[in-house]
This record gives sequence, structure tokens and C-alpha cells, in this order.
Amino acid sequence: MFAHRQHYLGKYVLTSPGVLVMLIVIAGSLNAAGQTSHGFWPLVNNRVENILIQPDGKVIIGGGFTRASGTSFLQFGRLTSAGDPDPFFQSPQTFGSQTDGHRPTTDYCANGDCAVFALQSDGKILVFRNLQVSSTDAFKRLNIDGTVDPTFSPPVFSHSGGNQVEINSIAVAMDGKIYVGGYFELVAGVVRPHLVRLDQNGNLDLSFGPAYVNFGYVQNAPYIDDLIPLPDGKLYVSGNFAAIGGQWRTSIARLNPNGTTDTTFLDHGRPPPRFAGRLYLQSDGKLLVNGTLHDPTNGVVNFGLTRLNSNGGIDHSFQPPFGDYYCVEDTTAVDKLLCVLYGFSSGSESERPAVIRLNRLDGSLDTAYSSARVIGQIFAIAIQPDGKLILGGTQMTTEWPKINWLVRLNVDGSVDSPKLARFDFDGDKKADISVFRPTDGRWYFLGTRTGFRSLNWGEQGDIIVPADYDGDGIADPAVFRPSNSSWYIINSRDNRATVTAYGAGGDIPVPGLYDRDKKADLMLFRPTNSRWYLRGSTDSQQQTYTYGTIGDIPLSGIDLDGDLLSDLTVYRPANGQWYVSHSSVPFFSFQQTIRAWGDPGDERVPADYDGDGVSDIAVFRPSTGEWWIIPSSAPTTISRSVWGIEGDVPVPADYDGDGMADLSVFRPSNNKWYIVGTTDGISVTQFGESGDIPTPQNLN
Repeated sequence: MFAHRQHYLGKYVLTSPGVLVMLIVIAGSLNAAGQTSHGFWPLVNNRVENILIQPDGKVIIGGGFTRASGTSFLQFGRLTSAGDPDPFFQSPQTFGSQTDGHRPTTDYCANGDCAVFALQSDGKILVFRNLQVSSTDAFKRLNIDGTVDPTFSPPVFSHSGGNQVEINSIAVAMDGKIYVGGYFELVAGVVRPHLVRLDQNGNLDLSFGPAYVNFGYVQNAPYIDDLIPLPDGKLYVSGNFAAIGGQWRTSIARLNPNGTTDTTFLDHGRPPPRFAGRLYLQSDGKLLVNGTLHDPTNGVVNFGLTRLNSNGGIDHSFQPPFGDYYCVEDTTAVDKLLCVLYGFSSGSESERPAVIRLNRLDGSLDTAYSSARVIGQIFAIAIQPDGKLILGGTQMTTEWPKINWLVRLNVDGSVDSPKLARFDFDGDKKADISVFRPTDGRWYFLGTRTGFRSLNWGEQGDIIVPADYDGDGIADPAVFRPSNSSWYIINSRDNRATVTAYGAGGDIPVPGLYDRDKKADLMLFRPTNSRWYLRGSTDSQQQTYTYGTIGDIPLSGIDLDGDLLSDLTVYRPANGQWYVSHSSVPFFSFQQTIRAWGDPGDERVPADYDGDGVSDIAVFRPSTGEWWIIPSSAPTTISRSVWGIEGDVPVPADYDGDGMADLSVFRPSNNKWYIVGTTDGISVTQFGESGDIPTPQNLN
């Protein structure tokens, strides 16, 4: 199989019919840099409705998703600060079953937010899943590691008429007692309409209320939307109601510790046509209210965002832009508010800034701040101590990277994007000069971080297929062996290796990120039928796509739609056209780009030359040393450069780590690398010998 077999210890494991995997432990260390962060890149597969950031920076999310970065997340889970599934948290999969006793299998919830949660001071998590009519088994307290806390015994929430229970808010008071608000009538069989307080063990606290929330304005269905406990034991409540605790209080109220209405907080009268929604308590004690409020002093209706003084009166000095905004205080700028257009507001389907910043003093727009743009609805916003914002919803950022459902913004409003470099074997986010030598089956690396090293992994006739197969942000040495249609991969994360039989005679390997789990997948193009065969890196499921025609040449690693995933791409020599099926559209089947580019004899060199995170269609002309590039940031323009001579091998990659591919060639006649770094400038490095295959040449 390999030369020098004594370097490998391993065993064979049959993982699925027809797929044989050999696990190997490599003597020595390959990943000298260790696991590296690759930016905030969570890759959830559906909407995010709630976000909570723990003091340690980990991120709890809830919504209509079922997976995050290839890990099963049934509407609820916890991520690391880098957006990866938390390996120390067991995302619960079994509680909150439907009334028929089966786990939900769709990504849709019966009503309301899919999962509502709150964090206790001891790090435990209270979570309610809105997945059923009865709340039996839907309310749990989780330990820090995600296991269920058996000491918590919450009551059953229900309606006497059997209506759907909906929990909208859970809040923990300073004394550890738990407030729950939503749409329900009975708690443990006791009448407690829509608002209840529990003790620390989940028992009904009979000393609170009943608050008797009633007279809703939408189909006569009152409910509580948001809760904020105060240090003095009082409680802010908002929602759809006209009376609470025996007092007329429309849409927003403050309750005393025993559940009675605090009459020192003003009533706002009936609001046409909506009501108060989400609340945010500023550090100065003033209350931001998202929704519609009636001003009791002058009869004017405030739409969108309103600020209240401590007595409930509207703060008329606060005049924000019109819109249904929800805000949090900026942790890095004095007296600033960061706000998103919330939910299903008018215009939420059109492109707009993801976030605006307001001056907290008067609500005026801070024009010095600009953020990435989004399209869709935003349901959740949370701010980290370092000022970075995490947004959840159905939104897609319209600038690179085009991330759905969960995105993090930097302090300056730009997307906190993953920093990845192809052919980076030592984890410093710079491509490394490297070659594969078929004569001895060795890889030779000149790492920008680790220096020179070599590895015996392959043999004559192998096709090199380096990619990040283990999701640690570092390229893994790998080969595809046509003689037995097997993939031989060494994972940089743990220096283990796998041998996977997948493919057939004549197949062309085109690995890439196809299934949203951050790990390169095994993909093959079969020229005889123009089909693509995908084997997922997480679940090993096999999928087949038809794209192309007889005679097409497949290309790997192309992301033409900026969603960080690989697009099915072929070049058709018969007409000189590129065909790209966009991965941002399900099943690669509904949207494509077709572009004629290049002459016969040109070599295809797609890469991100302009640093916008989108692959640029490009060719290298060996006869003249010309590079012809269509920048994705300016697709109506053409870039022409001369770098190289006849006989040179194009090896474009980001060698200086600035996010832009550098024009580069390897000259077999003298084994020199000629690189034009977009930041570092021109460099010439001798590395390799006659017959070597430069690794960046591969997959382009």
C-alpha cells in the first residue's frame, strides 16, 4: 500500500455497506499549530428565534433548526464562542415530545418560538419547548453539560379547553424564583392565566398572583410576551392584555412582588392596532419598548420604539427613527444603542442594514456607524462583552459571507467572517509552498509557520486531494487512488488517518464543502454520466446530482455565490463556457451561472483574487503567461496581468494571508516558485525537484 509501512498502525472498520474505512494512528505529530479558530461560522439549517450569551462567551440558541455544523440540534443547543457545537454540552433530543409520544421530526414548531430559555446564576439552563398541546415533559432544567437536572419538577401548563400552550418568556429573579409568561390558563391544575411564578425547584409559588391577565386585543386571546424582573422584586410585563392584577393596564405593566399591579406605573390605554412586545431595561433604569403604545398624557400613539421613564410615562426626549426596532446597549461605545428591525415588520423582506446605532440620549441616528446588509426577518439580537453582535432570524447577509439564520457582526458592523486559506497546512491562515513527489510518495512542506517538514503518504499514480476534512481550519494531506477508488486522508486535528473506498473506475475527485458541517466532503464526478456523487463527512450519507454533459471538466472549490460552500462547477471545452450550480439554492438545481471565458489551451485558475469571499472566474494562458480574471466584485470588468512564461504551472493561493489569492507560478525547469503577494510583494523561492506536483495546482 505505502512505502515504509512501519510508520502506520491501524485497523479496518466497516462503516456502511460497500464503504470500508481504515483508521490509522500516525507516529509523530502533523498538526504543529493545533486546532485553530476559523471565525464565527455556525451553519445552522433553519431560523434562529432566541439567543443568550453565557458569561463564559458560549452561545445558547433556540429556533426551527435541526442541525448546526453537522451536529443534531433539535430546536435548541449551545455553541462555542467560535460558533461550533459545544462538545461539552449534550444538546437534549428527547424531552418536549409530541402528544403521540414521538419526537418531532420536522423543523417546524406547533406554535410560538420553538424553544424559550433562561440562564440561572449557577449556570443551569431553564428551557421550554413549544411543541405540543400539553406541556408534559416540555419544561426542563439542564445542568451545565446539558444533562437534565432531576431535582427540577415543573408543573404542567395547560388550557381547560385543550388549546395550544405557548410559552413566550422565562425570567429568573435575583432570589432564584422563576417567572413564566405566555398563553396558558392552568398551572398544575390551578388557575394562573398566562403568568406564573415558580420556586427554585419548579413548584408553583402560591404567594404570587393570580395576576389574571385578560381582555386581549387580538381575537380576544390575551398573553404575556416579555418579562423583566427588577432588583426590588417587582416585575415588568408586556403583551396582549387590557387588564392585569385587577387593574386596567394596557399592553405593559409593572407588578409588585406579590403579583398585584403597581399603581405608580401609568396605564397607557388601548393601543390601535398593536401592543407592546419585547422589552429592554437600560442601565439608567429607563425601559425600551418594542411595539405600539398610547401616550396617556396627550393621546398620541407611539409606533415602533418607545422609551419609558420609571413611572411609565413616555420619555419625549427620545425620538428614534420610525420602525419596529428592538435595541440593546452598546458595550464598547458610551451612550449608544444598537438596534435591529424586528420580526415581521413592514419592509423586512427588502435589503437593509442589519443594525443601526442610535444615540442613547435622544434616539437620533448615529450616521458614523454602518453595518452589513441583510434581507429577511431578524428575531433575536445579543451582544457580547467585546461589543460583537449575534443576530438570529431568517435573514441572509447580502454581502460576503452570505450567511443564513445566525451571524455575528464585528464592532464596526462588518460580518465576523471565517478566515480560511486553501493549502494552509500549519494553521496560520496562509497557503504553504508544498509539493507531492510521486517517485517516493512523500509530501514536502515549506510552512510559513512550521518551516520544512515531509510526510510519507501516497504512491505513484495517486491524485492529490488536500482539503480540510476534519473541520479544524487546516488542510489535510490526502490522495485519491484510482486503482482501487479509495481516499487516503490524514486528519490534522488528531493525526489520525482514514482510508475510505468510495468511487468507481474513471471517477474524478472533486472534494469540497458541500453539506454545511465545515468539513470537506468526498465528492466524485463521473464523466460517463455527468453525475456527482457526494458522501457527507458527518453522516456518510450518499447523494447523487446530475449536472453537466459528456466531455465536461469538473472544477473543485468554487464558491460563486459567497455562502462559504462549494458549487457544482464544470467547464465545457466544446463551447468554452463555465457552468456553476449555486449551493445557496437547495439541491444545486434551481439557479446557475453560465459564462464563456477562456480559449482552447487555457488553464482554469478560479480563486478569490479580489478578497470579497467569492470565487473569481479566471484562466491562465501558458503560451503568453497571461492571467485573465473576472473579479466577482466588479463582474463587468476584466483584469489582465502577465506573470509567468510558457511551461510554468499556475499555483494561485493566498500566501500572505490577506484574504486574496496571489498570482503565482511554479517553474518546473528550475523548481522555483514565483509569487506576487498582494500584501507582501514579489518573492522567488526554490522548493521541489523535477517531477514534483505542486499542491496548489490541484483542484483548480
